[in-house]
Amino acid sequence: MSEKTDFVNDLLKFQDTFSRKRLAELITERYPGITETNINWKIHRLIKSGKISRCGRGLYTVNTKNDFVPVLNQKTRDVAEYITNKLPYLEFTAWDTFILNYFLHNLTFRNQIIIETEKEFCESLFFTIREKYENTYLKPDAEMMYRYFDGKEAIIIIPEVKQAPLIKINGINTITAEKIITDILANKYLNFIFGGKESEKIIKELLSGFNINMNKLKRYSKRRNVWNKVQRFFKVNQQPF
Repeated sequence: MSEKTDFVNDLLKFQDTFSRKRLAELITERYPGITETNINWKIHRLIKSGKISRCGRGLYTVNTKNDFVPVLNQKTRDVAEYITNKLPYLEFTAWDTFILNYFLHNLTFRNQIIIETEKEFCESLFFTIREKYENTYLKPDAEMMYRYFDGKEAIIIIPEVKQAPLIKINGINTITAEKIITDILANKYLNFIFGGKESEKIIKELLSGFNINMNKLKRYSKRRNVWNKVQRFFKVNQQPF
């Protein structure tokens, strides 16, 4: 077993996450007399090699999980391209519920495309998309969703929440694991589409299978006023945070 692998195994003896202080202590135990500069260099090398990653301010985790990278449905990519061509200066986020099928036992075949943009631009975006895609809805309420969405693909336009954690895929701003977890706990659209049990399963699968940046999750869930819900979910499901 190589020295580096042995050191990473030492890290795995601890919790899923560990502080920089604890990481520096382990390095010092392994290399007595090491300077602070060389400690920083070794931490940098561990990150660069992919053995560990930052998961928050001053927090690290051993990389036994992958980053969540969503794969957008072709229809979603087409809609995003249409918006970009029609409104080239508009900032928006695009994603679809097929992304979440990976986590579900009973796949949802009624794909919904979610487009998020600033509140003041939602209406103009709605009329622009409606020119080409008839089944487009602006901030639908639960009754409208129940009446018109069952079994149908739809494009839903909703106001964005500022400073949401996003990732850019092929030039399109889309969701991250931290945003999905928060939005499921805060968003009536997702609760309608999946229901409580399926929504809970999606969150559990994300937590167990992918890297989660706890600082991003905390910051965004506080903006959406669901940080308490996140904490309760972690506690009930015995997840560290």
